[in-house]
Amino acid sequence: SGLVGTISVKEDNLLGKGQKVSTQLSLGGNQSLINIQFTEPSFLSTGVSAGIDIFGNEDDYTEDSGYKSREVGAGLRFGFPLSDDLHLITKYRYINNEVYDVAANASNLLTQLEGTSDLSEFGYDLRNNSLDNMVSPTSGTLIDFSQDLAGFGGDTKYIRTEASGKHF
Repeated sequence: SGLVGTISVKEDNLLGKGQKVSTQLSLGGNQSLINIQFTEPSFLSTGVSAGIDIFGNEDDYTEDSGYKSREVGAGLRFGFPLSDDLHLITKYRYINNEVYDVAANASNLLTQLEGTSDLSEFGYDLRNNSLDNMVSPTSGTLIDFSQDLAGFGGDTKYIRTEASGKHF
């Protein structure tokens, strides 16, 4: 990517209200990225958290692979405590992808990718956290399980499942 510069600002207690906001801007030789996230920890004065994400990314692979790509999207998140240790986050993302300026001598696979596609993805994250300390844990367990399902209203269809765990 050549020389890359990144500016990132994150605040975990915006105006003393516990709201989280983060912005990231990254510029490089053939890449630019912007990401903005906002989380309200007590949406409508309830135990539910709500968040919004807006992002964009543009890559120029003209010299290496003979194409450019652009991705723009947004997402919503809602988090629910199910117990002291167990939390559920539901999420939705919409992403518009575009592959363009494909070189005339590009492979058939790359030529087929040229154009725009839409991704509509629903998912959830389930987290069980019984750690005694998030920074330096000495006992407890952290288990993450997530699934994402794409295909409702978009061009891409898949189901993705991820799981991870740590025990101290």
